[in-house]
Amino acid sequence: MKQKSVFYLVAALLLIPSVVFAFGPNMLKKEFSAEEVITTDPTKNPGVMPGMDTSMVPRTQIAKVFMAKTMSRWDEGNNTTIVRLDKKLVYVVDHLSKTYTVMPMDPNELPAMLKDFDKSVGKKKLGTERVDGWACTKWQFTIKMDDVMGKEIADQMKAVESMPGPQAAQMKKFMAQMKRDIVSTVWIAEDLGAPIKTVTSDGTSTILRKIKVGTQSPKLFEPPAGYRKSDMPGQIGSTPPPPKKKAK
Repeated sequence: MKQKSVFYLVAALLLIPSVVFAFGPNMLKKEFSAEEVITTDPTKNPGVMPGMDTSMVPRTQIAKVFMAKTMSRWDEGNNTTIVRLDKKLVYVVDHLSKTYTVMPMDPNELPAMLKDFDKSVGKKKLGTERVDGWACTKWQFTIKMDDVMGKEIADQMKAVESMPGPQAAQMKKFMAQMKRDIVSTVWIAEDLGAPIKTVTSDGTSTILRKIKVGTQSPKLFEPPAGYRKSDMPGQIGSTPPPPKKKAK
């Protein structure tokens, strides 16, 4: 289970369409809901640790997505992820335990990969195509991972690479994989102002199906009523605070 979680965490980060960072959240023209089909090839994905049992990682994953101007939501299995750019936070909901965690985005401490992402992405317009009846503009984005990671993350990776022990070689190989540039081909639906198909050089592809255009309920982008908030220290882009000392 832990291996699957690590894989999908890295895969999700790499799957975030670079177009969102390149053009900004205001590119969305119409709100909509859809079914997102994610197909992965664990043998090519840089998020796969050497020696990981890839049989534990499904090749196809289906999620329900809801898109609004500054809000988005992904439902997959028993989990929901809600991104609120307007509030600078992310909700992670666990429907089994009926709990949710809040992960604030600290704009002052976000890594360089989010501050200057546009400088780390090469953009090239490839033309126009139709995808499932939608007129799309086809783009190619090259994400320069060395620039994306920034000095702080690069230093952390060097520290990991220098770890002693029998797993050092595997960690070095994994870090080398993570540094490879990612090339993504993205099809942006002109009417929606949103990417509906993405194919990346790491063997991952996504496509939106059953797209329904319409205003999305604000309730979709809040934790469900009656769910309990679960504490999680730290913020996205910041160092978690030390644990509080228990009173004697």
